[in-house]
Amino acid sequence: MLNSPTIQFIFIGTILWFLHSWLSPERGFQVSVSPEQIQVQKDRFLLRHDRLPTAQELRGEIRITIDEEAKIIEAIELGLHLSDPIIRRRLVQLIDLLDIDTLPKGTREDLERFYHHNKSNYQKAEQISFRHSFFGIDKLRAQNALEGNEDQGTAFSAGSQFLGQKKSDALKVFGAQFSNEIFANNNTRLVRSAYGWHLVSAINILPRMPLSFDEAIHKVQEDYLRDQKATMLKQKLMQRREKYPVQMPAILSETKQ
Repeated sequence: MLNSPTIQFIFIGTILWFLHSWLSPERGFQVSVSPEQIQVQKDRFLLRHDRLPTAQELRGEIRITIDEEAKIIEAIELGLHLSDPIIRRRLVQLIDLLDIDTLPKGTREDLERFYHHNKSNYQKAEQISFRHSFFGIDKLRAQNALEGNEDQGTAFSAGSQFLGQKKSDALKVFGAQFSNEIFANNNTRLVRSAYGWHLVSAINILPRMPLSFDEAIHKVQEDYLRDQKATMLKQKLMQRREKYPVQMPAILSETKQ
């Protein structure tokens, strides 16, 4: 039957069709260069050389782009993007960005509502104003000054009086132990810093005070957007869990001990 000219013709035609389909550039991916990519190459060349490329130079830049595109296509055909953890992580980040790309910034009414629901988060930090005398590592001298000895101590490079200091301000200058202790009470007392001993006298302490909506509006907007992003990402996650079935090996129950 295979000796029949008709069967042979059909068989050879099928093989030729298959080879044409396999070798055709229309199969799978195809390297293409868009006008936008050409403009990007021109802009990059201009940044590097402070002039536009000649036609020959532009062809060289486009050739590099084509070669890169070909490698990317081959990598995708080989499935390399599925096993590379860096690429996978970047794809996840891009999907997250797409999910939140259209989030509205929120109207003033939205922000005010968010502000009132989270009002405890928007307060002026506690502040202290104080003066101090510095005695270095000489604790005995500092103790004598506390007990009434008119010793003004040693000059301190950052000054002897600090006004309107938040805990973070004092932390930067004196260290954690000092900043914690001076806010504990307003009595005149010895306090140790990263530099040594100080005789500290509080001038006044301003407690935490609530910020008005207008005072806190920038922080409110940041927090509102962060909250909206978290909500949107959670919704998208639940949608994907419904959309894509999961296959996984059976999990053995933990042995009770």
